[in-house]
Amino acid sequence: MGIFFILGWVAELFPNLVARIDAAGHEVASHGYSHQLIYRQPQKVFKEETIKSKSILEDITGKKVRGYRAASYSIAERSLCF
Repeated sequence: MGIFFILGWVAELFPNLVARIDAAGHEVASHGYSHQLIYRQPQKVFKEETIKSKSILEDITGKKVRGYRAASYSIAERSLCF
């Protein structure tokens, strides 16, 4: 099966969709909460949104979220100062 990277705000609006993806045997992973570029977020906001998204997905699936994909692949040299 595949991996679905899901935004936290989307999971909040469509928890049944996330549950269906999980029930179909796919891994549910985080794509952040608001799809903001990491290097444009203050470190505190990035951390809060990452934790929030992970928590939402874990509450829906009952499984630990192990994967994360940054918005627009924004993990870059300028985001490493965190």
